Amino acid sequence: MGKPSTDSRLDRRTYVKSTGALLAIASFAGCGGQSGDGSPTDGEGDATEATPAGDVDMGGFQVPQESIVSPSDVSDDATIGTQEMSVVSQSNAPDMWNATQQWIEFVTSLGVDIDVRAHPRGAQLDWVWTNGHEPPNGNYEDWWDLTTWSFSPRPSRLDPDELLYNHHSSMQAGYNFVFWEDDEFDQVVEQQRSTPDQEERQQLIYECQRILHERGPNHVLMYPDRYTVWNSDKWEGVVPMAGLGPRNLLTFQNLTPKTDDDMLVAASTEDKTFQFIQPFDWGNENDIIQERMLYDRLMWPTQDGRAQPRLATEINYQDDTTIEMPIHEGHTFHDGMEVLAEDVKYSYELNQEYSTDLSGSVEPIDNIEIADDHRLIFNLKYPYAPIEVSTFARVMIGQKNHWEQEVNSDGFQGLQNYNPSEIIGSGPMKFESWDKDSAQMTLLKHEDHFDPIDYRGRISQSVPGVESALGQMANGDIDITLELVGNMDAIKQIVSQEDSLSITSELSVTAEWITFNNDKAPFHLDALRQAAYHGWNKEQVVEQIFDGEGESAHNGFVSPALTFWADEGLNEDRYSNDMQSAANRLVEAGFRWDEDGNLYLPEDAPAPNTAPAEEAGLNR
Repeated sequence: MGKPSTDSRLDRRTYVKSTGALLAIASFAGCGGQSGDGSPTDGEGDATEATPAGDVDMGGFQVPQESIVSPSDVSDDATIGTQEMSVVSQSNAPDMWNATQQWIEFVTSLGVDIDVRAHPRGAQLDWVWTNGHEPPNGNYEDWWDLTTWSFSPRPSRLDPDELLYNHHSSMQAGYNFVFWEDDEFDQVVEQQRSTPDQEERQQLIYECQRILHERGPNHVLMYPDRYTVWNSDKWEGVVPMAGLGPRNLLTFQNLTPKTDDDMLVAASTEDKTFQFIQPFDWGNENDIIQERMLYDRLMWPTQDGRAQPRLATEINYQDDTTIEMPIHEGHTFHDGMEVLAEDVKYSYELNQEYSTDLSGSVEPIDNIEIADDHRLIFNLKYPYAPIEVSTFARVMIGQKNHWEQEVNSDGFQGLQNYNPSEIIGSGPMKFESWDKDSAQMTLLKHEDHFDPIDYRGRISQSVPGVESALGQMANGDIDITLELVGNMDAIKQIVSQEDSLSITSELSVTAEWITFNNDKAPFHLDALRQAAYHGWNKEQVVEQIFDGEGESAHNGFVSPALTFWADEGLNEDRYSNDMQSAANRLVEAGFRWDEDGNLYLPEDAPAPNTAPAEEAGLNR
C-alpha cells in the first residue's frame, strides 16, 4: 500500500503552493472550479458560500462530520501510504511534466501523498513495463503505483480494436500492464471483434469506450498533434495520414527529390539506438520505421486509415471466416528469389508457433491453404472484424528459405530479441548497412519492387536535441525528422525562420495519459480513480500548457482522429475539474479523512485481485 506518511497534509499543501513547484498558471489551482452544488469557488478552492451545517471544511472541499476519523481508530489496512508516481523527466517531456504536476496537486489536496520518480523515457519503460509485469522479489510494497504513459502511433492502431483489446483481462502478460479487469468490458470487447457489420460494431466500440470512461484504469488528458519537419526545397510528397501524422510509410513511399541529391537523410531527435531488425519481432520505434520499408505486408493503410491490398492484389471474402488472397506474381525478395504463397504461409505460421509481437494478430487464423504459388485461402476460427488493419496490414513477410535456416541455427533461441544473420525482405527498400557505433542505418531502393520508390535510399540516424537537428536540416544535411521531440513553440519558430523548411501535423491516434496499478491498493478501487479523474481541466491544460497542440478527450481511449469510431457524445459526460465532486465520490464510497486531511480507505474495502489472469498472446 506504499510507505506510511507522517507529514501534515495541510503543511504539505502550503509548501507545494508556496514554492510554485507545480504550475505557474494561477487558474490551475487544483481546488478551482465549482463546488458540488454548482456554486463558484475562489482562487484557493474554498467555497464562497458558508460550509453547510454538520460538514467539515477540508480546505477546498467539505465532507460530513461522520467522515472524519482519528488515526488511532483506523486499521493498518485502511491506511494509504505514500504513492510513487513514475513520470518522464521534465527535460524529456516538459509539457506532460507540467500538466502532471497540476494533477498531483489536486490528488494531494484530496489527501493522498504522492512522490514523483522522474525518468528519461527509456528508463521509465524499464521501470513500469519491463519490471512492472510482476512485483520485484514478489514484494507488492515495492511495486509501481501510478504512471504517466503514451504509445507511439502505429498503423495497426488505426483500428480501435488493438488499444481497446489491450484492456482485456487476458492481456495482463502484455499491454494490460495495469492489470485492470472488468467482466462486462471483456464480453463487449470480444463481441466487437466478431461483429463484421460496421454499424453494429461501432455501437459495441462505443460501449467499450463508455466502460473505460466511467471506471477504467486510464485518465486520458489529450491526443497530441504529431509533427514532421522536412526540407521542402529538396523533397516533396509528404503524406499526412489520419491518426499517424506525416511520419508514416506512405510518406516514405511517395517522397520525391527536387534536386539531384536523391539520398534521403532522416533523423530522430531522441537518443535511440537500433536494437534488432526482423519481420516477426521488433525493438523500439526506430526499428519499426526501418522494418516498414524492408518487409512487405498483404495490405497496408491508406491516407484515411483504412487498409488496402499491397502484396495481395485483392481480398475476396468467401464468407465470414474464409478469405481468398492472390499475391503479385513475379515479385522478388531482395536476394532475387520470387515471393511465393509458401513464404506468406510460413511467415504467418511462424508467428503462431513462437511468441512474437504479432502473435495476437495471427491468433484468429485457424489455418492457411496454398491454392497455388500466388494464391492463399485464410480460414479463421471465428469472424474477426479488424483483420484487415490488425492482421493483414501488420504481419510482415519473411523469406521461408532464409528463416528455416535461422530457426535451425545453433544460436536461435526464439524470435524475440533475435537479430538474424541476414536482413532479407521484399519491401521497397533493401538493407545496405548498419553502423552500430554511430546508430546509423542505410537502406537502398529495391529496384524490382512492384511499387518502387523515386529516390536512391534512406539514411536513418539519431541526432539528440531538436535545435541541432533543425540546424542540420537548414544546412541541407538532414532532410526529414522521424521522432520529433521538443518544445513545439521553439520548433515552429525555428522553422518559420528558414525558408527551406516546412512543418505539418495530424492529430495522433494515441494519447497522453495517467494510469494506475490495479493490482495494488489504493487505486484498485473505482471510487479513488474516479475522484482523481476530476484532477484536470483538460481544455485549459491543452490550451495553456500544450499551446493547443492537440485535442482533449474523454477516457474512452479511442482518438477523435478515428472519426467513425470515437464516441464524441461521451465528452458531454466528462469529469469536471471540481474538487467537491471528487470528494463527494469518495464520501459515497466510504473513504474517511483525519483532521490533518489524510485520506483512508473504507474499512470494508476489498483487497486487490492479484490472481494471474488467463495468459494470452501479446497483441502489440
